[in-house]
Amino acid sequence: MWKDYNEHHDKISYELYRRVFDSENISFATPSQDECDVCLSYQQHCKDVLTEHNADSCDICVNAKSHLDRAQKARVEYDKEINLDKENSSKKVYSADMQKIILLPKLTTKQHFFISRLVTFNETFACLNDEYEPDRVILWHEAISGRSASDVACAYLKCIELSGSSDVCFWVDNCGGQNKNWTLYTALCCCVNADWGPDQITVKYLEKGHTQGRRSWGVAGVRTPPENM
Repeated sequence: MWKDYNEHHDKISYELYRRVFDSENISFATPSQDECDVCLSYQQHCKDVLTEHNADSCDICVNAKSHLDRAQKARVEYDKEINLDKENSSKKVYSADMQKIILLPKLTTKQHFFISRLVTFNETFACLNDEYEPDRVILWHEAISGRSASDVACAYLKCIELSGSSDVCFWVDNCGGQNKNWTLYTALCCCVNADWGPDQITVKYLEKGHTQGRRSWGVAGVRTPPENM
């Protein structure tokens, strides 16, 4: 963070940055909802087993190792997409996610605590490989539509239309209701076969429990159909 600050602002010493940072009482931690169930189970398993435990024949240990290998490979592939040759590639790579529901208006005064509020949805598509491509924020509220698979699919199609690219890739989490369902897959197939649609659409998934840190909103996790489309 100190290096990033110096790249974009007047350079200051690390010690000065640290003192100001500490004075703001800022700390870092992984939100409890972002913790991986498989990793937590494995950590508890390691505390409970005996020293002569054979990890090569233990299902929990083997599954945890395979899980972490998949998470690492997905991250490597994710980084490759970010570092695409921007000048020679027409491909658009987005990190997509839905923010938790927003209740509007946001009011803090006591007399407004119990008034009715409008449920608003935000599906964000942050472009990873083109700094000149604007991030797409698709907003709608409950009076227009809901949060079903078809509603989310419409947001994807709008992003694809606005991108104007012949090759679009989405990095998403494993939420079955939003990103891993036949409604979305069918909509993307129809989009590719439409006259206005791109030649190729790819959907890639990070490993369940290791989706935090992407350049978008939130995390989730459920089933595991095909890796891409």
